[in-house]
Amino acid sequence: MISLAGVTAVLVVIAALRSLEAASDQEIVSGVLGGNTDDFEGLVVRYQRQVFRIALRVTRDRDNAADVAQEAFVRAFVALKQYDANRPFGAWISRITLNTALTLCSSRKKQGDERRTATLDNSNAADAFSTVARTEFETAVRAAIAGLPDGIRETFELRAYADLSYDEIAHELGVPRGTVMSRLARARERLREVLEQQGFGRESEAV
Repeated sequence: MISLAGVTAVLVVIAALRSLEAASDQEIVSGVLGGNTDDFEGLVVRYQRQVFRIALRVTRDRDNAADVAQEAFVRAFVALKQYDANRPFGAWISRITLNTALTLCSSRKKQGDERRTATLDNSNAADAFSTVARTEFETAVRAAIAGLPDGIRETFELRAYADLSYDEIAHELGVPRGTVMSRLARARERLREVLEQQGFGRESEAV
């Protein structure tokens, strides 16, 4: 038989969860920063699907996506004081998730490149040249993206890496759909200009 104390404890938990459900993101963040660290669970519950979806779209692996999602929430909790309450929390956690996922993919890619380098002596010159050229282009693309203005870069990364739709990006960033389309157009144009200046002609059309 469940004791009165047990029932009371359950009711308290339910009331707390309902309170978090009704609270805005900014109110929860304020509570966490005020010392109610357990309230962060409300943000985890609210954004866990979104975070996992972005992580999965970038990593293409459910286990890696789960690791990225967990790490993203840890990073968000640690950096919560840096969150700007005037911006959507969804966009902020999406950005953290994206950066975490890209870091993981970059690390895995580096490991793969090292394995390919170890067997390069067994490859012919044409294959080796193709690999170097592709790596140089990818490096140039990443550098060009990093050089985009913040809002435009964030929009482009959510589209290119997280594969979000225009409407999803608009929702995450709290901007109109038309703004998303305009930012993406400006990003692609700027990337083409930068890549062509570096000698990547036809390759830039793929960006």
